[in-house]
Amino acid sequence: CHSLAQEPVMNSTTDAPSTNAEMVADLLSKSAQDLADGALDQAIREASLALQYDSHNAPAYELRGSIYAQKKLWDKAERDYTSASKISPDIAYKYKLAEIKFLQKDYDDARPRFVALQGDELLGDLAVYKVFLCDLLGGHEALSTKELGPLDQAEKKPSYYYNHASWALYHGQRAEADKWFDMAEHLYDN
Repeated sequence: CHSLAQEPVMNSTTDAPSTNAEMVADLLSKSAQDLADGALDQAIREASLALQYDSHNAPAYELRGSIYAQKKLWDKAERDYTSASKISPDIAYKYKLAEIKFLQKDYDDARPRFVALQGDELLGDLAVYKVFLCDLLGGHEALSTKELGPLDQAEKKPSYYYNHASWALYHGQRAEADKWFDMAEHLYDN
């Protein structure tokens, strides 16, 4: 005779197996924490495992791309950001693809990627600044000089102040750069 008293009681919230989504979220959380802690190899393993469970998870590709970028594994970072961008149209992924080239000091390749973002409502002004830096640092000083002109006549945005500060720093004018940085901090650090 089989009695109900002999059946094991299962608590559905603690004994039930986790769903793939929960496992992926847990792995990504651990990976992000490991990235913050500097445990980059462990962070890569966890993000990669999350992608084994969900190969169409754009944030997982983005996270792993960030880890690869931290390790300066540029090709792998670019591959992951490209995958994230194909899955999700989030403009942040396109920005990171431009930033990878910028971090490698490949300013001529980074520039068109930033130019493509200049019309974006959220990242456009930052992209304007990055285009200016690509030209200035990439040895195209005449082009960067031309870019300052329209900024001087346009509505003053953060790029206006940071471009002028960068110009002054590039030309060894630290006191002038500090003035521009102070103005920007006063206006935008709220």
